[in-house]
Amino acid sequence: MAARELLSARQALARTGRFGAGARIESRLAATPARTTWLVRRSGERFVLRVDGPLSVALGLDRRTEWLWQRLAWRHGLAPEPVLLRTGRTACLVSRFAPGRTWTPADLRDADRVEQLAQRLSALHALPLPATAADDLGERIAHYGRAAKSAAMRTLAQQAAMLWRASGRGGLALCHRDPLAANVAGRRPPLLIDWEYAGPGDPAFDLAAVLDVLPAGVGRRFLSAYAASGAPGVLDRLVVARQLYVAVEALWQAVMRASSGDVPGR
Repeated sequence: MAARELLSARQALARTGRFGAGARIESRLAATPARTTWLVRRSGERFVLRVDGPLSVALGLDRRTEWLWQRLAWRHGLAPEPVLLRTGRTACLVSRFAPGRTWTPADLRDADRVEQLAQRLSALHALPLPATAADDLGERIAHYGRAAKSAAMRTLAQQAAMLWRASGRGGLALCHRDPLAANVAGRRPPLLIDWEYAGPGDPAFDLAAVLDVLPAGVGRRFLSAYAASGAPGVLDRLVVARQLYVAVEALWQAVMRASSGDVPGR
């Protein structure tokens, strides 16, 4: 489904109930087949409204779990506050707007910023989890596998599942799973935004995601900053974690291509 077929601004606000009655859309921040994101102003404050698109089911997105993990991170100063959740066929989530500009890939060549990101991830991985928390990345991989429309995609899902099982030797931590430049906002300290892929898992996966886009020299600074305060043993699991990240990213791309014929930005 093309972006023009996604919800209009009026329809998006209607999904928020009473919140939308006193709000107005300032701009559309992003539109993909998975979700549309709007900048909203209400009573002098700015918010971000995210509304599910037609491919949210294919990607296994669940705004209830996004709300849960973002709220935990917000309580510890790591994420903007989520303020409203509407579930259903077209779920929506409203969060406070994170102050400061969103990072760009060029920011990840700045050693100071990269060290800040490492410290933020270290703090995230140290958060207490509910006693019932379990690594849910395997279920996400299985969901992608069920959405497979070709033998190649099914093989990719099997390979990712094998790597996930091989990586499951570390401690459990809350992971963002997509801590790239576009999902970091502000500075001193920055906030992590867009929590739709977050969940309990091996924190080495987050490090692998960042390392995948860093120059080698900056990557070493990133790991040194993380090691200074991160959980012991995480860096020892990076070899498998990096293979797992590449496999999961390739599988995500394959699901997007098969479902929409396009691969929008995450």
